[in-house]
Amino acid sequence: MRIGIFGGRFDPIHHGHLILAQDVLELLNLDRILFLVSARPPHKDTHAPFEHRYRMVELATAGMPAFVPSDLEARLNLPRTYTALVLPHLGLEGHEAFFLMGEDQYRHFHEWHEPEAILRQVQVVVLRRPGSTREPRPYDARVRFLDTRLLDISSSEIRRRLREGRSIRYLVPDAVRAYLEAHNLYR
Repeated sequence: MRIGIFGGRFDPIHHGHLILAQDVLELLNLDRILFLVSARPPHKDTHAPFEHRYRMVELATAGMPAFVPSDLEARLNLPRTYTALVLPHLGLEGHEAFFLMGEDQYRHFHEWHEPEAILRQVQVVVLRRPGSTREPRPYDARVRFLDTRLLDISSSEIRRRLREGRSIRYLVPDAVRAYLEAHNLYR
């Protein structure tokens, strides 16, 4: 089985995440994409508790059998959920595994906790935006670069719009929007 691992805070998940995941699913001919929701990310804080973020990922991926939400990071109960420490618990033995990361994250990959361990466990796929230019990085020869479409939707924009009382319709799936409203998140 060919499995993509799409890790993130998903704070909140939005259509940009889902469209990108669908594109990668097709471009890499994957069987499944795990949406690995960060429990205690080491570099950025979250705005909503894990339980809400995980539930929104469940709602956003419902009805899409190839998209599988994972709460593994919360179940591991690590002080910080470093990718290198989480990957061995995903049960990837016997599968081709692809860890997806944005170009912005890749710029700092050499600063991640044990990047060599990550590269030993999975094929790292860097999602490049159209027209982007980049400086060479230490791991370029060992990662795969995949050109993706430009989607100008961000979780920070959605949080800001909610704080300002503005609409987020068409930015997130309807079920996620209803959940955000029902739980008064990010206001």
